[in-house]
Amino acid sequence: MMLYRSCIKAILILLLSSPGALSFDTLRVEASLDTLRKDISGTVSYNLPMSPELSGFEFQLYPNVYSSEDSPYLKDKNQLKNILSRSKKWGEAVIDSVYLDGKNVSRYLDIDYTIAVVSPEGQSKLNGKEVKIFFRTRLAEMADRLFYYGNNYLLDGWFPFPAILKDDGTWYNPVYGSFSELVGGFYQFEIDLHIPTDLKVAAAVSPAIVNTDDTLTGYHFSFGPAHDFALALSADYLTDTSRIGDVEVMIYYRDFERSALDRIKTAVNNSLEYMAGRAGQYMYDRLTLVMADLVEAGGIEMPGFIVLGSPRGGTMFSRYYESLVIHETVHQWFYGAVNSNQIENPWMDEAITNFFTLKIVEEYWGKEANTLDFAGMKFSERDQLRPFLIITADYGPLNRPTYSFVDNTDYFGSIYSRGALIVETIDNLLTDSLSRIFWSSYYREYKYKSPTPDDFLELIGEIGGEEIKTASEKLIYGAGEIDYTVSNLTNDQKDSVTCESSFILGKKGRIDLPVEYCMVLYNGDTVCNVWKPENNLEKITVQLPSPILEIIIDPDGVYAIDGNLLNNSITFRTDSSPALRLSSGVMFLVESLLSFLGGL
Repeated sequence: MMLYRSCIKAILILLLSSPGALSFDTLRVEASLDTLRKDISGTVSYNLPMSPELSGFEFQLYPNVYSSEDSPYLKDKNQLKNILSRSKKWGEAVIDSVYLDGKNVSRYLDIDYTIAVVSPEGQSKLNGKEVKIFFRTRLAEMADRLFYYGNNYLLDGWFPFPAILKDDGTWYNPVYGSFSELVGGFYQFEIDLHIPTDLKVAAAVSPAIVNTDDTLTGYHFSFGPAHDFALALSADYLTDTSRIGDVEVMIYYRDFERSALDRIKTAVNNSLEYMAGRAGQYMYDRLTLVMADLVEAGGIEMPGFIVLGSPRGGTMFSRYYESLVIHETVHQWFYGAVNSNQIENPWMDEAITNFFTLKIVEEYWGKEANTLDFAGMKFSERDQLRPFLIITADYGPLNRPTYSFVDNTDYFGSIYSRGALIVETIDNLLTDSLSRIFWSSYYREYKYKSPTPDDFLELIGEIGGEEIKTASEKLIYGAGEIDYTVSNLTNDQKDSVTCESSFILGKKGRIDLPVEYCMVLYNGDTVCNVWKPENNLEKITVQLPSPILEIIIDPDGVYAIDGNLLNNSITFRTDSSPALRLSSGVMFLVESLLSFLGGL
């Protein structure tokens, strides 16, 4: 038996060390939750990477984002800052001591906001050594990721987390601003947590009960690979369990939230089905969703674990809540498995996720009024995105770090709305067949990795060609409005069989790719051509057997980023139809504005 076990161990080591095999360091946490003091205390231990050579190390202290009203994280979170300022129930990470291979190195610890740096004097080649951190996390009351509210707890970023070691031997240890989300590398988590017995535990994986008595229960969680591990705790949680394909879906809710269960399960089912067909299968065998009383957040995504703001008081006659669930579920692919740096390149998770949210909503509920159709009010998911094309066009390029955004309109409008339509434009340029190849390749290539924008664009070029890669670069790295136009339509009947028509095609923005335009003739025929723009404006003259009734540029909406659709067509008529077109356009603008206000 010993020989057999040795052989198996040797084979596993060989597999994990072979080129291309994925292996993940283990991060161990042993902690206890004190519900009287509202804090968690314990230890975190892990081994430093074997390369490159290290003379120090860094780790993150996320709870300090809630430490005071001067926190950079709270700068643009006015509601949350006001709540914490009134209650004075701030959060904080306290480090009692740090050990390196059993030696206390606490005197070399320097903490600045969320960044902890340990630089032991006279020591080098720390590679492979064990780090053990003794910590205590004080929980804020009513926050957005890490807080307590009554006897309910959301624990995300609750323990010291290793910073990311870059190839050049420096550490990436982010400063968390208002638009930042947690950033970390992939680990295998081994978590031992003691909590009061009356609290029910929701996590990405079912825990094993290690020990229990009248007051405390010890749980062990084994989960990974993942770049985050979060829990929700409540004495009031009820559970709903279902299975969607090979995935067990667990929903934790309070009794007053029961009415939302069917909507949640429908949204999760549609998301899992669509994403499996477009990108690849969901990466874990369980997906956990919990409802919580969030401040300034509709939902929060973590690997295998989704937190949804309570739907009480929400507009349940609309599909806004399902859209939220879809968005957070898609994050399991883009942010969860494909772990882009949300602080440096937020579009790589939020814009891509919102693009897929749009596609899923339209796939299952149609393109018109797929979000709201109530008492004459009709809004679609796309209606909520389009107003931001013009509002945010000149704010800056899509590819910007979170700390460069000037306000909520800039960040949410640029990344979530304009960003989603930029990604859709890139997807349309690939065409449906190449789109499927791209997203499945992207997911497969960067699953459990952290791609950069250059990685994304390189794969675009490999699959779609250099022309589409160049257009994608302009979309991602450029700013300003993009607009295709058609104007000045005239018809001149030369003789009984020939009409000479002329019109002007125009474009504004950074894309120089060919665009289709179609001419609808009075005799019912449609003639389509392709415009290859060499200038921003070009007069087109054609000889046709019948006058042109209407011209439409980009009839299939390939360029979803086009900010003004009212000038994408022109009709040649002598009756009152132009006035009707103007009325229709005004109605579109009014509806878009209402959609924008309703989405805030």
